Formats: sequence, C-alpha cells, structure tokens
Amino acid sequence: MAIAEMNMESNLHSILEGVGPEDVQDHGFPVLVRDQALPPAYFEELAESFPSLEAVTEGEALLNNTRYRREALHCLHDESIPELWRNFLAYHTSSAFFTEICQVFGDAMAHTHPDLARNFGKALDAFTVGLRQPEKDKDRRNYEYDIVLDAQFGWNSPVRETSAARGPHLDSPRKMFTALLYFRQDDDQSTGGAFEIQRPDYTGFPRPKASRIDPETVKSITSVPYAANTMVMFINSPNAVHSVTPRSVTPSTRRFVAIMGECYGGKAPDFFIAPETRTPYWWRQAIRSWHRHF
Repeated sequence: MAIAEMNMESNLHSILEGVGPEDVQDHGFPVLVRDQALPPAYFEELAESFPSLEAVTEGEALLNNTRYRREALHCLHDESIPELWRNFLAYHTSSAFFTEICQVFGDAMAHTHPDLARNFGKALDAFTVGLRQPEKDKDRRNYEYDIVLDAQFGWNSPVRETSAARGPHLDSPRKMFTALLYFRQDDDQSTGGAFEIQRPDYTGFPRPKASRIDPETVKSITSVPYAANTMVMFINSPNAVHSVTPRSVTPSTRRFVAIMGECYGGKAPDFFIAPETRTPYWWRQAIRSWHRHF
C-alpha cells in the first residue's frame, strides 16, 4: 500500500514525528532514543490490537526466548490485521518515511559513512524506495531500488530458562538503519530484555563473526529499557555493536515492531560493516588462537 493510497484523515503518526537532527546521540554510532515515541492514545490503540504470537505460529511449539517475526509484505493486504496497523506499516515502508529519515539522520549519515554517495552514485535524499522482499539478496526485486524498507511485527517467545535472545553483534552489512518500537504489556513482570548499546574493545586480533561477537571484546555503554512506547533507532556501522540483555523466566512475550532499511546495490556489497568482518571465520579463529597461546 503506497502512502498516496492511504486515507490521510485516518489516525496515523510517525515514530519520527517531532524529531530533529539535534535529537540524535553519538554513542560511537548515531542513535536516537524516545521514551514516548507515539502519542499515548494512538500507541494504546496499536498495543490493544497487536497480533498474538500464537496467531502467527498457528499452534507451533515455541522455542525458548526465540525471535519470531512477520514482515510488512505479508501484512499490508491481510484484512485480519486492523486497518490502523496496515496504515502504520504502510507509512513506515514508504518514501515519505524515508524522507523523514534523511531529514533526521542525514548529517549523522554523512559523518558515519562519508563515501555513501560515491558508493551508491547518488545522495541519500535521491534514493529510490521500495518494499523489502524477505528473501533478501536471493530476490532480484530488492535490487530494483536503492533502499528497501520493512516494518515487521516481532516477538521474543516466553522464557523457560533465563537467557538473552541475542548477544553482542552487528546487523547485516546490507542494513542502513534499524528502529525498534517496544510494546511491553502491562502484566509483564519479567526483568531484562533491554537494548544494550556496546562499544568494540578489540585487543590485537580480528573480531569474531559479525553476527556473533565475543562478549569479552566489547564493553557496554548504555541500555534502552524494554518499556512500552520506547523506541531506539540507529545507523548501522562497524561500531554499531548491540545486544539484548537476558530476560528472566516469564510466560510473557517480548513484543516490538522492527523497522529497517537495506541496500542491495552500490559498488561495495558490504558497505555498512568493516572489511575485517568479512575475513573467513576459520582464519579469524586461527589468528585468535595463536594470539591467546603466545
């Protein structure tokens, strides 16, 4: 659903409404945190109609503290999802929303990735925008636009054993930005589940695999609590290490919407991460073993 097709008189708000470049923080990478991201009444409407995990998994046995998701592609024309939500997802995967991103994060992006225009052959605000296809680099439609956006319903399943859903890591090298908007329920008595902002603290050997970084090679800078209507958004970079803090045993799901933009064009396919993260895994491990031994 394109923004032009939406009923603009409907109840619709952006997660970047009222935000400017001055609100972006520098934690080694650009981060925006809002503790009341959406107007309270609007947020409550969304929260009350947030789909249940059981409705998505259709009786499938749930793994412990595991992420499940449903992409915008599968939601925008699903009439079982309230129109309020379909409008929200449509806007946050639109060119209009990407224009907001350029306005808020343009300066931070230029500082973080000064070669962006040279790599993609155009300025950020000239990017064409499409809807992300879930098969990522296997789907040629993701290459038809400069950036493809997605807005996913997300859940971490109930916790039977205290654990972290995700340890320290970098996002995909194709990913330009990620935003997480939390929908914690009032009866959720669990602890943990915060978004942890971390900083690389490497000591002479290549970092581990980007999707799974050794906790001993990073240090925590700050955390964003898992709280209703709290949003964290960041620009992906070699320094954008983050994780989720361990959650206590709970029957509650951890609910959120993940909004993201990925780029499949450009001269450098792994533009948003550091070159050393592409070193073959076995070679990194050999060097790290040698370093520890000697």
